[in-house]
Amino acid sequence: MVDDAILAREAQLVYSNTIGFEPVGSTLNSWQGTVQGGGREFHFQIYLPEYFPNVPPVVRSLGPITHSNVDEEGFVNLRILDSWRAEFHLYQVINALRGLMARAPPIPADVKLPPATLAPVSRIAPSQPASVEAKPKISSHEYDTLKGELNRLKDDMTNREEEIARLRARQVTGIATTEGSEGVAPGMSLDIRSEIESERLATSEMLANLHERFDSGEVSVFDFSRLLKKYQKELHVLDKKLEYLSTKGR
Repeated sequence: MVDDAILAREAQLVYSNTIGFEPVGSTLNSWQGTVQGGGREFHFQIYLPEYFPNVPPVVRSLGPITHSNVDEEGFVNLRILDSWRAEFHLYQVINALRGLMARAPPIPADVKLPPATLAPVSRIAPSQPASVEAKPKISSHEYDTLKGELNRLKDDMTNREEEIARLRARQVTGIATTEGSEGVAPGMSLDIRSEIESERLATSEMLANLHERFDSGEVSVFDFSRLLKKYQKELHVLDKKLEYLSTKGR
């Protein structure tokens, strides 16, 4: 049985960071909700097993659907579940599920797929090549300019996502986000620990989101490798800080 304090915290995080899911009955270890996909609603259940959060939740579709990440019994495979860590939370699973179904909507059971047909064979003779619309040429200077602007937009989007994740984590841990509130008086190790833990929570969320975006093709191999190293390095530094505080507090 999952500890009641853990379940209560997970419920608080769910209500603060996502929508559409509610606990089943009076327990907090089973949740049901709806997820949008392709303009339709699909119903899912998420169960928190006995050894949660050391083991991942179980996600299952409540209706028959066709999806590459859903098996015949309705169990859903998510990247965050495959790379599960004890510091991950239920709301992150819900958001990962919501993102997956938005990017790749499932096919409901009542939708019949058309039979596969062969592509029509071209009737153009080899000596009569099809006309190809001429593509506008672009200079190397224009290409470099566009590439630089694209990279700038990617970095700006990443920075915005990181800032949102940090603000959510600081809200969850109860740390003020207004200017002038970051100064911590000497000896207030509890406040320092909360600050570091909120930063670690935010970094973990960004890491899980990065894997989801890479799986969906939204992030290139280069950007994935760069951000993966960045987030892993930040987690390592934060772990060392928490380890130091634990040693100092003994």
